[in-house]
Order: sequence, then structure tokens, then C-alpha cells
Amino acid sequence: MNDVLSGALPLWYAAELIDLLPNGCMYKREIGGRWAWTDDQQLMVAMHHQQAIANWQGSVDGSKNRNQPKPAEPPRGRYEVEIQTDAIYDRVKRHEEAVARRAQRQHDETTTEQ
Repeated sequence: MNDVLSGALPLWYAAELIDLLPNGCMYKREIGGRWAWTDDQQLMVAMHHQQAIANWQGSVDGSKNRNQPKPAEPPRGRYEVEIQTDAIYDRVKRHEEAVARRAQRQHDETTTEQ
């Protein structure tokens, strides 16, 4: 990385080296998508999906062409998960604040009535 930042290694060459990393390596798991799976994991997912399709085709749903099995979703990247987690945390925080305001209003109303 220091070679890239210092200019000793061109950025395009560093990108080529990253592209040569094997599927399922730590870097590609961080990025997410189908590259987060190793080649054998991708093969197992594909085989499982094909078996599910074959079972579906012989079922009542398959004959009526409904409820077709969906392929497994590849893992999401770390940053995508963090963004979603932060969004959920923000929603929970806003909800807690709204509940606290509502409770304070009810408390204020009961104390002014007395």
C-alpha cells in the first residue's frame, strides 16, 4: 500500500493485483457480493438452487408456474451492513425520543390538571 501511495507502484497495477486475489479472500468478503464466496461455495449454492428448481418443477406450484425458488443471496459487504445497522439504530433512537416526549406530555397534562 505504501508503494501505491508513494507512487512507486502505479494504481492500475495495484488494482490488477487486487483483481487477482482469490474469491472468498478477506478483502472480497469485506466487499461482499458473489466474490465473497469461494469457488466451491459458489458451486454448492448453484447446485442447491438447481436441486430446488428440479424439486419445484415436479410440484403443484411448478406445474402452475408459481412460487419459483429464488437463488441464495450472496453476502453483503461490511459497509452495507454497517449502513443498514446505523439506519436501524437511528430509527430506534427517534422512536425512543418520540415515546419519551409523549410520556413527558402526558405527565405535564396530569400535573397541570391537579
